[in-house]
Amino acid sequence: MIWVEVQDTNSCFNSDSIRVIKNDLPEFSLGPDQQICEGNVVQLEIDNPADSINWFNDLGEQLLDTTAILNFEVNQNQTWWAEQWNASSCVFTDTVQITHIPLPVFNAGDSILICEEAEVQLNPVGINENWTFEWSPANFLSDASSANPMANPEEDTWFFLEVQNEEGCVYTDSVFVGLDQPLILDAGQDRTICLDDITELGGAPTAVGSNFPYQYEWSPAETLNDPNVANPIANPSETTTYQLITWAGNCKADTAEVTVSVQLPPEITLTADTTIGAGDAIQLLASGGRFYQWKPERGLSDATIANPIANPTRTTTYTVEVLDSLGCLAEKEMTIFVENQLFIPNLFTPNNDGQNDFFKVYGAGIKQIEFKVFTRGGKLLYSTNSVEEAYGEGWDGKYNGNLVESGVYVWSIKGEYFDERPLSFNGQQSGLINLMR
Repeated sequence: MIWVEVQDTNSCFNSDSIRVIKNDLPEFSLGPDQQICEGNVVQLEIDNPADSINWFNDLGEQLLDTTAILNFEVNQNQTWWAEQWNASSCVFTDTVQITHIPLPVFNAGDSILICEEAEVQLNPVGINENWTFEWSPANFLSDASSANPMANPEEDTWFFLEVQNEEGCVYTDSVFVGLDQPLILDAGQDRTICLDDITELGGAPTAVGSNFPYQYEWSPAETLNDPNVANPIANPSETTTYQLITWAGNCKADTAEVTVSVQLPPEITLTADTTIGAGDAIQLLASGGRFYQWKPERGLSDATIANPIANPTRTTTYTVEVLDSLGCLAEKEMTIFVENQLFIPNLFTPNNDGQNDFFKVYGAGIKQIEFKVFTRGGKLLYSTNSVEEAYGEGWDGKYNGNLVESGVYVWSIKGEYFDERPLSFNGQQSGLINLMR
């Protein structure tokens, strides 16, 4: 209680009093300043909350949050303060400094592919030798606390590296180590080819399984167009077994084989060269295969059988192509010589004794003819343009149905053989014929 007494110059006085009440401040503490790793969540708490609470950031901006607890993620240096009022309108303020500590960021490395039973060194990028390291899983590592351990996993594995810096901040990254799969080779199926044929070796594909680039080595290489490709072209002259060695990266090589059997061409037995008269026929005989094709087809009864009948009108060389059951091809040729013959006798006896009763042309290969008989004075006694008549019947020694007298008569021929040579007998196209009865 406070009293006040006032006296004026006339010694008059008066007094009054006021009662002063002391209210306590709404004190609290946000705690000490803190060093916090990036990304961590900080919780600030007013340990003695009053009726009214306000939070402010380091820009002086008031937050909407009016509770006694404030949570936030640290990503920079910040100063926070809070004020609270009690029912007596007393206010109290406290501040706290949050220092941001960067994380020990690094890269555990790119994914790695290794061969079976191989090992590889893990090499994270951006690390500091003062940090501490912890790799997991540890059972496939030479030293799980080393920055660069050797890894030899038995299967595809993700390795996780947890790093802690001097301030205790932790960062984690991972790297994948894949195990390459075993090679599966296909050198191709054993096969039989004909001599001088070619064949492609290998499969489709020749190698699978690995993710590394493939390397091929075929042997023997002498009959291959390229021994270092997946599917070389082979042209062996005898039965050959080819071996394939394949690598994928630096991984273990694998081998495979394929045998190419070489079938010799069929052995052809063929009719020997022969001579026939024009208009005659002969049967050709070929053997040694399963399928036959004769060329040229002209003059043959059937060009696709082993034994066709040949009736060429001129000298012809026939080639027969023979295929065996595997499709191997051979060919052989033979020649039929066609003789174009012409013979004209100098005597005939038309006495109806059945022997030499007609004067006719003997020969073969005649395509066209004009055959005539004259008296020595030039009178025409007989004429024909028929090859068949000149061959078959000829002149019977008559003129207008009457027998002519015995004597010497003149014959003449014109025409050509099938080979287009003109007809002649002993180089002559006319001559004498003796008729005797």
